[in-house]
Amino acid sequence: MNVSKRDKALTWWEIDTAWKRFWSKNKFAVDENGNVYRSDEPRQMPKGLNDTSWLDFRNPKKRKGKNDNI
Repeated sequence: MNVSKRDKALTWWEIDTAWKRFWSKNKFAVDENGNVYRSDEPRQMPKGLNDTSWLDFRNPKKRKGKNDNI
């Protein structure tokens, strides 16, 4: 199957670089005239996939232990 350069899949490195670049920039804001600009407030990166505790939606009081399977 021939794949053109336009349809080529992204590499892990390209995706990782774009992810880090996105989160390193400041948030967008809107002024009173409706114009969008880049604010001085940094973006908040969500917890990473290595920290599975953010996926645990159970009541914290009912969790048996820190390393429970979900």
